[in-house]
Amino acid sequence: MSQNGIDIIPLLVEDSHHASSVCRELDRLREGMSCELDVEPQVAFREGQKQKKNMKIRTLQIAILAVALAGASSASAVIVTFDGVNPEEVVTLQVTGGSAFGPGGVYAGIYNLTVDGVATPSFCIDVARESGNFSDYSYVALSSAPLSPVGPMGATHAADIEKLWAAYYSPSMNAQDAAALQVAIWESLGDGTLGYIVTASGNAPVTLEAASELASITGLTAQANLRGLVSPTGQNYVVPVPEPTTMIAGALLLLPFGASTLRILRKR
Repeated sequence: MSQNGIDIIPLLVEDSHHASSVCRELDRLREGMSCELDVEPQVAFREGQKQKKNMKIRTLQIAILAVALAGASSASAVIVTFDGVNPEEVVTLQVTGGSAFGPGGVYAGIYNLTVDGVATPSFCIDVARESGNFSDYSYVALSSAPLSPVGPMGATHAADIEKLWAAYYSPSMNAQDAAALQVAIWESLGDGTLGYIVTASGNAPVTLEAASELASITGLTAQANLRGLVSPTGQNYVVPVPEPTTMIAGALLLLPFGASTLRILRKR
């Protein structure tokens, strides 16, 4: 068929082919879109599985960390080096009853320790043993310290010491303040309820300050986070609760050292 001498049949055929081509292209596009819809859930599934795997790994890491912290802060052997009392002042101490001592001069102040390689401030809570280097220490709740025969102190004494520490301890405290806090701790524990009595004398500024601190306990509320560091052979101490990183580092530093006494509580 022609119109005005122009053959239009081939045009129709070409249009038909073009239409078919367009349809096929649309089909391919739809197929592609369908494929994309089919692929995305698989990707999402794989991502979900990856996240679950990462969560399991994270959970495992947390569990390992918890075990490390628990192991480091448990009753496992802790190595303690006694580095001396500083700052300090000398007072005359007398213990009557169990573990009787004195009267004699003693160093009162901050008992500086190295605990599993970490510098640690402490105060003496044990009038029955002497300070030195020992590898049989362990952390306990403060109420469970010191070990027999002069302990355990129980919850009331532990709370009193935590209040005294929170109110009066400072890393930069001077010699008199450090000595007064130590005397207050000794006299708090040595009030007769644990089977012995402690009396400090011979240094009026220190003993008067200690008496003032003891009298203030009923009005104190803040309590420090403290633990007992105990040994059956060496001096027992009150120390701050170790930081988690410190406990992990300490657990990695446990080595078999022998015990050797460097210094004792009594002034020579």
